Amino acid sequence: MGDYLCPGELEPRAAVVRVIAVSTTPLEERVAQARFRVDLLERLATIAIVVPPLCVEAERRELLTAIERAHGNKSRAARLLKVSRKTLYARLHRHGLALAGEASQHPAPRGAVRTFAAPPAGGLRLATRAVLG
Repeated sequence: MGDYLCPGELEPRAAVVRVIAVSTTPLEERVAQARFRVDLLERLATIAIVVPPLCVEAERRELLTAIERAHGNKSRAARLLKVSRKTLYARLHRHGLALAGEASQHPAPRGAVRTFAAPPAGGLRLATRAVLG
């Protein structure tokens, strides 16, 4: 809810508006390049929701599914994904995923949230924890 002035008018008009804007590029960079108006960015940037690309989430789910199907066995999970173990480790690290006991090998960046998976007897149970600064 807010007020606005029409060009040439002295009395403000009341407006109730909800705008949802989506961009595939960071608008702050566009402002720095003078390719997006700073005043418009300030009006739009009241609440920002950053959504990772769908391909990133799909790969993350694929990794978790393979590890679950392999009951935590990384060699088997790598075979299921048709990649080398080294590639599997790299993908796990890239997505902030680690199996139990590996958290210390790949410390999370400051403020990041990491997911750790531990294979119990009945399958793969996931837990998350926040890494604070």
